[in-house]
Amino acid sequence: MKINTTWSQQDWNNALKKVWKLSRDFEEILNFGLENNFITSSDIIHASDMYKDPNKEYDDEELKEILDNSNIYDIMKILQEKYSLNEILDELSSDEILDNIDARDRLDSLENTWELEQHDEETKEIIYKEYIDEWIDQCEITERTSINNLSNINGDELHKFICDVIGCGYYDQNEFDKCLKKFKDKLNKNSYGVKY
Repeated sequence: MKINTTWSQQDWNNALKKVWKLSRDFEEILNFGLENNFITSSDIIHASDMYKDPNKEYDDEELKEILDNSNIYDIMKILQEKYSLNEILDELSSDEILDNIDARDRLDSLENTWELEQHDEETKEIIYKEYIDEWIDQCEITERTSINNLSNINGDELHKFICDVIGCGYYDQNEFDKCLKKFKDKLNKNSYGVKY
């Protein structure tokens, strides 16, 4: 069969109407076109891609096959076109997200935030309280074992004892003077009326 290339669009439309009336189904038309080299399988695939239903619902197996044949960049691009980042992240647990972020990056993201400042303040308070409790315990031990013997210890031991009581190092004169002044200021607030 020779195709007339001088036909008008109307002639083509009329011929196609006759083909549709004569054929039993679309597959018969496609098979005839393939067998007589009017079309190729590539033409059929291309045409089917053009007429895919955009609202088609896929079952789990079809979705898995699509995902298996796609890369993560393409999948994320499509997800982000449909869903906000918050919606995507809400589908993951906080632990899953945080476990996959470098600890240094997590800390960097908290820099200059109220939450980090609050955490640091709470940590300082806990450490300070532990230090004070430890210091009090040490003072009680020192008091029990040493106060009665203060007159019998040498100058080095007495210096160390006073430094431990006022909370300063053994070798820094400036620090010793500051700590001793603070200690004396506290002592001067006693209710006995004695001033140091």
